[in-house]
Amino acid sequence: MELFRSLALSKLAPKQQLVSTDIIEQADVLAALPMYPTNNGLRHVYRKINSVKAAEIINLDDQLTSMNVDFTADFKDLSAIGGEIEVGEDEAQQFGGPVAFFAEMMPSILQKTGMDIERTYLYNTLRALAISKGNVIDAGGTTVNGQNSIIIVKYVPGESGGIYDPKGWGNGKAFDIKPYNGGNLYKFTRNGKTISGYGVRIKTYLGFLMANPSNVAVIVNVDLKQSTPGEYDAIPSKSAVNKAVRMVRGGANNTYMYTTPAVVDAFGEVYKSSIVRMGSDEQNINTMIEYWNKVRLVSTYNMDETEAVVS
Repeated sequence: MELFRSLALSKLAPKQQLVSTDIIEQADVLAALPMYPTNNGLRHVYRKINSVKAAEIINLDDQLTSMNVDFTADFKDLSAIGGEIEVGEDEAQQFGGPVAFFAEMMPSILQKTGMDIERTYLYNTLRALAISKGNVIDAGGTTVNGQNSIIIVKYVPGESGGIYDPKGWGNGKAFDIKPYNGGNLYKFTRNGKTISGYGVRIKTYLGFLMANPSNVAVIVNVDLKQSTPGEYDAIPSKSAVNKAVRMVRGGANNTYMYTTPAVVDAFGEVYKSSIVRMGSDEQNINTMIEYWNKVRLVSTYNMDETEAVVS
């Protein structure tokens, strides 16, 4: 297992390392995502365990018990991630040519791509799965389009994390970047007019595996509105957060909590500020909470403070 960040640095060519740095610039969850190679190209075949019959304690010279793993074979296809950008001949020249133009635009494009990938993982894979399986704790918020979530996920090899095609990443490429027409001029349509210019397309394949739904839970309806000044409407209690961690059987080395920066700030105010003590010569105050009972608390701007109420 390697994290997305370390995988990018260890297996990518130098120019592609810059590409990956741009992708994770504003995507901290994605950067620290455990990654596993697929076992069948663009498809990953995995097992969903139904039950396990393990070894048992027996008497000396007694008959051994039968062991078995009952499982169902399933697969997860990688998703294609890509896009194209075109520029008119005259506009490209204003930037010093097409190569300079695309070099100027690509970091912003890749940063937004990383943010969108992270958001898709958080909402469409983790949060959606937790809600569909009922692994939910309701913090009790009621403000319309004013809710936050806290996602708790445990990473287990072969069960949860990101998946990639080793024939793609393994040959030094995070994104396959190709200029159209060999980097030469060609004609394309823009705003109903045919113009000459240049184009580039980028493409890669990536997937998210969550083979065991019990590895993810979510606290919903975290409401940071202060109907009563100085009091949040719905912050989960310490026992509720601890229960969510227990739902995934979380531990210090394999479990993360993902939420908005606003929720992390609120946790600091509610659960840490009251115990912070400062001396007369201290100039800094720190109410930030980075761990909850040794479980890493990660804030990301790619989660919303405007979620709908989950009923």
